[in-house]
Amino acid sequence: WKKWVDNRNSAGLQRLNTLTKTLMLRRTKEGLQEKGELKSLTEKKFDTIFINLDEDEQEAYEKLLNFSKELFSQFLHQKAEKENALTGVAVSSKPSRYLQTAENPFEKHPELARLHKQLKEINDVKSTDILVLLLRLRQFCCHPALIKKMLAKDEVSNAGIEDGDGLDLDMMEKLTRMSLNLGENQAVEDNKGTEKAVDALSHNNPLYADNRLSSKMRTVVKKLEEILESQDKILVVSQWVSLLDLIHGVLQAKKVKCVVLTGSVPVKDRPAIVDKFNRKGHGPRVMLLSLTAGGVGLNLVGGNHLLLLDLHWNPQLESQAFDRIYRVGQEKNVFIYKFVTSETIEERILNLQMKKLEIANNVLTGAKHTSKLSLDDLKMLFEIS
Repeated sequence: WKKWVDNRNSAGLQRLNTLTKTLMLRRTKEGLQEKGELKSLTEKKFDTIFINLDEDEQEAYEKLLNFSKELFSQFLHQKAEKENALTGVAVSSKPSRYLQTAENPFEKHPELARLHKQLKEINDVKSTDILVLLLRLRQFCCHPALIKKMLAKDEVSNAGIEDGDGLDLDMMEKLTRMSLNLGENQAVEDNKGTEKAVDALSHNNPLYADNRLSSKMRTVVKKLEEILESQDKILVVSQWVSLLDLIHGVLQAKKVKCVVLTGSVPVKDRPAIVDKFNRKGHGPRVMLLSLTAGGVGLNLVGGNHLLLLDLHWNPQLESQAFDRIYRVGQEKNVFIYKFVTSETIEERILNLQMKKLEIANNVLTGAKHTSKLSLDDLKMLFEIS
């Protein structure tokens, strides 16, 4: 198998393609429609909406990104040390590949020196730690308030974070709280600029208030209001229930009728919620749906607009959510909106999705090839060559 298929060249890919064709029957909507075996579906349109972070959001995001880059560089260095220990090859004493090719991100921010020192003292950075930081960056792009709360174990799993050695919860707690603890019990003297920099990462900053509309939330609410002027119904989809809760609060304040379907809703109660949403001319106009709860099995053709608030590593999971409204029984044209913050990790995830979808199409099914991040994927996300 390694020699003839998993050899990372075009011939191996072609052999895999031939093998999968003989073992599986691929039935797509488009293929069945061409054969006349499926009634023609309505039109489906995609729209990617790019959003710029507010100035204060951008400032805090860049600090989080610098922390993440530094820790990832340390992870690469430690990985190289472990790999070369067996061969006796010496590794450069410089711990950060990122800092060899870029300006030290902490030089201009002396108030961050304490955190920098703490990061350098971490002896064993695991892949899980890096993925948690990636998760925090992604959440920040949606709303800074999301990074205030400690991640539950199931949230980590749903976000696609996997580690063969299990989760290092002590490290996770340090990382998930680090961005908001910098201003705590820390003396800042004689420098108003430094004080402002600390405030950007303090939980006392209004930036992290639940009732503040982030740049992405403002754009989402504007699109919701635009669609609600028609008689169409809307699905709002996110990986994070905490983000759906924030949207729910805004809709309630605007007296918009909506229902919520997440993993916490008992299975026995879900059919009633679905029927309520699908009822023509009546019922709630908006359904707030978690990505994992709405992955398969739901028929939500009562809605024809879907707003995807955040991107997942696995584009196939998103496609399954799209199919909740784009399926037999849909009578209206379907509109899918993806919200992406510009010049952030979300843009790089979008590029990663395109690459994974291309691989999936080449081998007929991409389930196994899109669920995990490779080391090269991580380097691309952190912009480290």
